Amino acid sequence: MLSTEKLLRRILLEGPEAAQPFYFSECVANAPAAQLAIAVGARGPNVTLTQRESGPLLAVARGAQAVREGLVDRALVGAIEEVTPLLHALLDRFGALARAEGSLAEMARPFDRRRNGFLAGEGATLLVLEREEDARARGARVLARVGWSGAAFDATASVADWGDGHAPLAAALRAGLDGLPGGASGVSAVVSGASGARRGDRIEGLVLRAAWGKVPLPPVMVPKAVVGEYGGGILAPALLALEGAPMGPTPGFEEPDPEVGVAPHDGGAREVPDRVLLTGLASGGAAAWVVLERAS
Repeated sequence: MLSTEKLLRRILLEGPEAAQPFYFSECVANAPAAQLAIAVGARGPNVTLTQRESGPLLAVARGAQAVREGLVDRALVGAIEEVTPLLHALLDRFGALARAEGSLAEMARPFDRRRNGFLAGEGATLLVLEREEDARARGARVLARVGWSGAAFDATASVADWGDGHAPLAAALRAGLDGLPGGASGVSAVVSGASGARRGDRIEGLVLRAAWGKVPLPPVMVPKAVVGEYGGGILAPALLALEGAPMGPTPGFEEPDPEVGVAPHDGGAREVPDRVLLTGLASGGAAAWVVLERAS
């Protein structure tokens, strides 16, 4: 992102003839993946998925598929995000970020009735995917298994917003969960992509409620209340949840939204889950889900 800012600033101030090709090569979305491949000596397929909030989960699904089909022995998957001051200012200018209002402090408040935006986060989260027998043969500690992954698209969404098509998304999610032992009831926890976005949290909650139907939802964790949006911030918390790591209450959640109807985990004691669902519904309509199972 910083290279993009430098390139555009040069063009703005000095004209297009001053554009630096070196900056452009670092502006493309696959630059981080390319740099990572060079650093670790990876020579297999190098794929970058740009599907906003769904991107990290789609990457996990794509990597797991490549390993499962024997295309690669080992895959690095995840997300990398850089937030520059200019990007932060633009997100704020378009009203996407949480902000202080009256007596309310600047907090994300996922699923809360008073939520007014997300926290911008940057960083990187990467997972190593390989066949379980290969991991154990080299002495690696297996953190989780990819039990299922799925994707769908909300055709009612605009290019830059969430839509209202929660029913088809919920049907796609439910169909995938029905193929797991115990169905939706076999999922012990949800690591939600809710971030405090007004419409994003709304469709997230509606999809979860419709997918579970009359069955009560398991504990719902919303780590983006702390780590912010982007950067693959739900991947590591999902692994921690599988290990039974304690999760505190969601910062800022005090008033449930009656339309959403989902209350995040209150930080109390909970059982160590056998199966965790990760969700990622993106502005623009993309939707992705991954189920991680605890390794024995």
